[in-house]
Amino acid sequence: MDINFDKVINNLKIKAAAIYDDRDKIWELLDRTKKKLENNKELRSLFDDIRVLVELIKDYNKGEYTNLSKNTIILVIIGLLYLVNPLDIIPDFLFGGFVDDAAVIAYILKKITIEITAYKNWKGLRKKDDDNMIEITLDHDDEV
Repeated sequence: MDINFDKVINNLKIKAAAIYDDRDKIWELLDRTKKKLENNKELRSLFDDIRVLVELIKDYNKGEYTNLSKNTIILVIIGLLYLVNPLDIIPDFLFGGFVDDAAVIAYILKKITIEITAYKNWKGLRKKDDDNMIEITLDHDDEV
């Protein structure tokens, strides 16, 4: 399976930019991402990576972590948009339908490795075997 990552990014860039400019839409996307991952065994291997992306966007959206470029936020939003889209390159309802989701998330993580490392250092994240997406709270009611 060959994925044209630049095409994926270009196809979602306008939608991601619109979400970037609307805090409520960011919260909606984070909520959709969380729901997509709940009890989804096919995506279990992505939980830690996606959890970091969700936490990054959540902290950015609340104004707690601002050491990010607009381009980085847009790329993360694109990754999450792709993840929650059921009709991507390989529709999620087909066998192996999450392979492309994993590839897109991995590609975006690779592009923003420095920013993710800096965020993890700031956040003090430590990987725990019992952590999973279900434990993430989207506490956007206490926005800054």
